[in-house]
Amino acid sequence: MSSDASGDSRKLAAKRAVRDAEAHFQRKCFHLAVQSMKAAKDMDPELSCMADNYMAAYNVVRAARARRSLYEVLGVEDVRASGCEIKKRYKKMSLMVHPDKNGSAAAEEAFKHVSNAMEVLSDETKRLAYDCKMGYVTSPQPHCPQQRPASWDWVRTQQPHHQEPAESRIPEPDVWWWWYGPQQHHHQEPAESRIPDVWLWWYGTQQHHHQQPARSRTPQQHQ
Repeated sequence: MSSDASGDSRKLAAKRAVRDAEAHFQRKCFHLAVQSMKAAKDMDPELSCMADNYMAAYNVVRAARARRSLYEVLGVEDVRASGCEIKKRYKKMSLMVHPDKNGSAAAEEAFKHVSNAMEVLSDETKRLAYDCKMGYVTSPQPHCPQQRPASWDWVRTQQPHHQEPAESRIPEPDVWWWWYGPQQHHHQEPAESRIPDVWLWWYGTQQHHHQQPARSRTPQQHQ
């Protein structure tokens, strides 16, 4: 009889601990709510499953109200977790905090927070934007190639106003300046690159209707 009475008293104490946990939750004392539920679980092992569900709901609401990360709301420890791991965790949490499976006053709110977290983390675009906002990853640059060639020609095409370093420029020999200089309008050709006078004299003699200089004419022989 004494053992039965002791068991009954422990079950009554466990039920009181459950009521205390719910009261602590209503007063937003989440830490005390979790402690009371742990005590109820220890006093009555039959309440183990219910206690785990209640504590899961408390922890979800506590993380959401404290504006912690969505990973903490789902109970995911690693922010680099794969999509499969996040989905697996969501399935487990959604069952634990679902109002049909969880009689706690925190169940309905916890289920909403879990669903909202999954909506963001299950979408790659939304998750990347959220991770960038939280500082978990750096902002991506989709328009920049992953591997840039070392050629300066590529740099010039990508940056029109980029000034190429002097050491990488191709030296231009003087022979190009000899051709390029006379092509410029109003450009004074360097003295060292001017065409010799003898070639100018020869070129002048080839022109049509050109009057040959008197000193170069051949004297006519009188018959």
